[in-house]
Amino acid sequence: MELNSDLVKLIESTHSEFVGNLSSDPNTHIIVDEGRSFMIRTSENYDIIQGIGLDNFAALNGGAYVLSESYLYTVDAIELALSRLAPNGVFSWTRTVYTPPREMLRLSGVVAEALRRKGIEDPSAHILIVASEDGAYATLLASNQPFDENIVSEFRKWAAENRFPILHDPLLPVDTLFSEYLLSDSPRAFEEAYSFNIFPVTDNNPFF
Repeated sequence: MELNSDLVKLIESTHSEFVGNLSSDPNTHIIVDEGRSFMIRTSENYDIIQGIGLDNFAALNGGAYVLSESYLYTVDAIELALSRLAPNGVFSWTRTVYTPPREMLRLSGVVAEALRRKGIEDPSAHILIVASEDGAYATLLASNQPFDENIVSEFRKWAAENRFPILHDPLLPVDTLFSEYLLSDSPRAFEEAYSFNIFPVTDNNPFF
């Protein structure tokens, strides 16, 4: 999925070899569309729905997006993505962490709230978060089904081999703000007390 048709033309022509001939792979189908709009229109279910920080890093650091709406990071958008997953599908999103945590921490709360809307009483069992080796970035994985012991065990092994810290383990409390937040009996109280605004954003207030 790519919003910029010119970029797709580049990787299908002059830059095809540079990107490993991705577009010519028979298992690859590039769709030029806005992600959420496409998910609204499609009836297909997917094993993986993935996003990797879609914003300009310099603009983020400069605060340029403070007054800019984004309907990709709302509870409503995540709820839609979860509804387009296959029975054992996984939603995956990578964003920056920062110190103290705020961007990925807010996304954690957004995803947890979307799971609650779907009737899931314990979202923490459906979320797994792992950081990059330097801790600058993190990837959140979420599923409509709780992660089972076999999957989590394999994930722990993989994370240890690559020296990727686990920020939230769905089966074992981790001494991080992420686990504390997701396991909190009162997420609203946690958000209220936190030093940054991490309240889950919705379509009615889409300022991530």
